[in-house]
Amino acid sequence: MKNISLIATLVSTALFATTSYADTNNIDPVPSVESPTTETMGPPDTHPVFGGSSDIISEDMVLNVPTDFPDMNAAMRSLDDKRIKVGTTVTISVNECPSEEQMDPFVFNHPNGKSIHVIGGTESESCRLFFYRGVDGFVVNDGNTIGLIDGFTLLGTTGYISSGIVGRNGATIKLGSNMRISGFYTGVRAENNATIIANGIQSTLNTDGGFYSSKGGLIEANNAVASYNGQYGFLAEQNGSIEAFRSTAAGNGTTAYETRTGGFVDASFGSVPEFSPIPLRASSRGLINAFGISLSGGFIIERDEKSHGVITNERKF
Repeated sequence: MKNISLIATLVSTALFATTSYADTNNIDPVPSVESPTTETMGPPDTHPVFGGSSDIISEDMVLNVPTDFPDMNAAMRSLDDKRIKVGTTVTISVNECPSEEQMDPFVFNHPNGKSIHVIGGTESESCRLFFYRGVDGFVVNDGNTIGLIDGFTLLGTTGYISSGIVGRNGATIKLGSNMRISGFYTGVRAENNATIIANGIQSTLNTDGGFYSSKGGLIEANNAVASYNGQYGFLAEQNGSIEAFRSTAAGNGTTAYETRTGGFVDASFGSVPEFSPIPLRASSRGLINAFGISLSGGFIIERDEKSHGVITNERKF
């Protein structure tokens, strides 16, 4: 009897172990959720990871100001918890411009900013924005990007230190050719390895200068106009660079094209049609490419050879 009971116990234990093993091996694995890739959703970053499809913008869309949002900042903030699929464009269209002075700069810092376009005004008239004294206009910092800004006239308060367009710390900004900047201390400013594409724009009547690049910054300002600024038209220093092919620098207070401390300006086929005391100045390892430049008569070209300032391909047409 004891043997029969022992055998029954052993059989029961074996059956339980077999069943448990079978159950364990028949559990469906937890489905994995594939994270968005660089190819589909843009590069990885430290911004929040979103869970629902409503957080992903996969079709072109337009955010109208002031119809949908009271101002540009409100439109931008509406995108803070969204990701924009590569190949999709979100356009912030500013149809009516505020008449009051702007007390704060417009700062663009969306992780998919390359897909965001900010367009002002109408086909016949740009959007005029007035900025309070010392307030920058449009700003992009810290490796962020804005895909396009176009159709704005930015007006600063003369005599206060501010810039119309500012890129810092590896940022990238693309401007359309329908951009006008006046009344700031500096019109367009790129520093600390920032890149600003500013082909065909106008930067005039600023207290200090039109275009300024420093500390590895790059400004592409081909066919641009930098005229009637207090000191200079184009200035690159501290290893900054400016491409100013076929640009115009007229009537600036001191220099039209200037480089110093390792800066570089390509002024090829540029033009200085109105008087600036020193249209070309290179000092402290600065370099200007002046091939094909057109200078009105009576100018002084200044190169400080002791500090290795160089002006190359100086050939006036």
